[in-house]
Amino acid sequence: MRGALRASLCAVAVFAAPITATAADLATASNPVGPPRPVWSWTGFYAGVHLGSGWPNDTWRSGTGFLASPGFNPFLGAGSGSGTLGGGQIGANYQIGPWVLGAEVSASVADIGAESPCGIAQFNCVRQVDGLGTLAGRLGFAFDQFLIYGKGGAAFEHVHDRMVPFPGLGNSSVFNGSASLWGWTAGAGLEFAFNPWLSGFAEYDFLDFGRRGVAVSDQFGNGASVATTENLHLIKVGLNYKLGEGVAPWAMGTRATPIFPAPPPASWSWTGAYVGGHVGGGWGPTNWNAATGVLASASSNIFTGSGNDDGFVVGGQIGFNYQIGPWVMGLEADAGWANLDGYAKCASTQGATANTSASFTCHTNIDALGTLTGRLGQSFGNLLVYSKGGAAWDNEHHAAVRDGAAGPLTAADTRWGWSVGLGVEYAFSPAWSGKLEYNYLNFNNKSIGLSDPFGNSSTVALSQTLNIVKMGFNYKIGADPTSAPPSQIPLWVKAPVFKAPPPADWTIEAGARYWVSGGRSQLDLFSNVGSNTLNSRLTYQGVVGQSAEAFARLDHRNGMFVKGNFGLGDLDRGSFYDEDFAPFTTPYSNTLSNQGDGRMRYGALDVGHSVVTGPSGDLGAYVGYRYFYERQNAFGFTQLANGEFFNDGPLSRSLLGITETDTWSGAAVGLNARVALADRWRL
Repeated sequence: MRGALRASLCAVAVFAAPITATAADLATASNPVGPPRPVWSWTGFYAGVHLGSGWPNDTWRSGTGFLASPGFNPFLGAGSGSGTLGGGQIGANYQIGPWVLGAEVSASVADIGAESPCGIAQFNCVRQVDGLGTLAGRLGFAFDQFLIYGKGGAAFEHVHDRMVPFPGLGNSSVFNGSASLWGWTAGAGLEFAFNPWLSGFAEYDFLDFGRRGVAVSDQFGNGASVATTENLHLIKVGLNYKLGEGVAPWAMGTRATPIFPAPPPASWSWTGAYVGGHVGGGWGPTNWNAATGVLASASSNIFTGSGNDDGFVVGGQIGFNYQIGPWVMGLEADAGWANLDGYAKCASTQGATANTSASFTCHTNIDALGTLTGRLGQSFGNLLVYSKGGAAWDNEHHAAVRDGAAGPLTAADTRWGWSVGLGVEYAFSPAWSGKLEYNYLNFNNKSIGLSDPFGNSSTVALSQTLNIVKMGFNYKIGADPTSAPPSQIPLWVKAPVFKAPPPADWTIEAGARYWVSGGRSQLDLFSNVGSNTLNSRLTYQGVVGQSAEAFARLDHRNGMFVKGNFGLGDLDRGSFYDEDFAPFTTPYSNTLSNQGDGRMRYGALDVGHSVVTGPSGDLGAYVGYRYFYERQNAFGFTQLANGEFFNDGPLSRSLLGITETDTWSGAAVGLNARVALADRWRL
């Protein structure tokens, strides 16, 4: 059972405006909306690409052969993880009235993993998913350019299972195996057509592979089979291109229906050099894969460990665009300060008792990173949708420390890898534009030398992946910074949210918030023998956090709306109490540690339709998705009770004693109401 309570204060900045209204449109609501639009059709074949993230839940249930011995049973172990995926899809739609029927095949390259102890904690069991696919039918309901759909069908994955023994237990067998597994999938998504040829989508998929057996073998030739159950949650975003419309992609600008009905002046162009700044955050695992020297000898027959890095990014970018028709090509270099860090248990000594067995805490801090990429996008007047790819670099600091050791083993390194990403950029004026961007960075395995002040050394093989989300502004060099936007809208305006809509497809409201928060959380751990026997209680008290959050809401002329928010923050102070109860621990033990260097990230995405509108406000129903993640760290400890457990002296406040990570995610269904209180004020 876990409970959490948090109270918060925030400061808010808001920008709200119709995307395509003129200044006169803002002054009066009497202008006609214009002639009816042609009927929009989703019928046809399409192909596209996608990027996404995945969260697996794996349960290692039983073993046969060598793993069926009593020394490994009960075998049960369960764990969850995360990762990324990217790939493509092909499909076909057929529209009957507002209903859209379809079928789709998708395939992805994946890097999604989860690990947990299994075999009575004799092994660290790791499942890595490197390939995914679905064959699904789709059923949707169209609101012109909007398509809301559900899907279901068959699912496929290719997995690699690895079982590595924990040190000091007399077991040296390392089992490996791989398999292709089939299951089923169900999901839902939202797709929006920018024009008759190009659409963008966001989608959630649930994949379940049931109970399946995977054959494994060790280095001594011992064979076995492991029965596992697995399901995955996937979030994907991507683009689809509609085939067979009889026009080449590079000629789309001559016939495409723009996202904005009132296009910017013909002289508008993205061509030119630009500079800008960005803020954001990132997350991803650092994998400590192998070691030589001191860490190898300390870790007996196992070294591997993995820890999640989280934190902030602030920096700048410089680039150049060249536009040909609707297509925009460019080059961009960005660099910035970062504060991404994480911890992992990466090595253990072999000892007969708990007092003679200690593990190393391996810490990674990334203080700078950047990319050098090419960009390719399509413009819709003053909106640019683009992809990017190229080289990535970061500057890292690593440390391995253990209580009682002579000194920490440390190293600093600048390493290179590769990056891909997607983004949207909107020009407020010929000089200024804002962007929202996602980047995936991959740094392959590399050997890095660590050493301490006393001449001890170790060479460690490290690999890393990062997910970076950035918001930023660009200034086009040579453009007049005081010139009016293409649609003649001032940047800061009173948004006529509760008046008759202007002649525009969209209105937008966006802004940023800064939060200060405080709260308490508690985790109760019960015996696996007697479910009512409380073994341990972990309590975080007086935790103080702060976060930065971006939010936006888009309202369409037909009543559809999309709204969401995304935030990143720190949990930087508090107290941690670790209580252990009899009969698990006799006598009672209660240790106090400092909580610090924690992280949190959260987000929400809702899609809905306004069912009641009027001058006083509106009411809409929505469905959506919620996500929250936090990592809390406890440094050092002091025994507050008279227990003998953990009573061999206090642990230094500079040493990490425990890390706890928690993730919540789920669906949301609800109502959203907005009420006008006064001019420029609403609830």
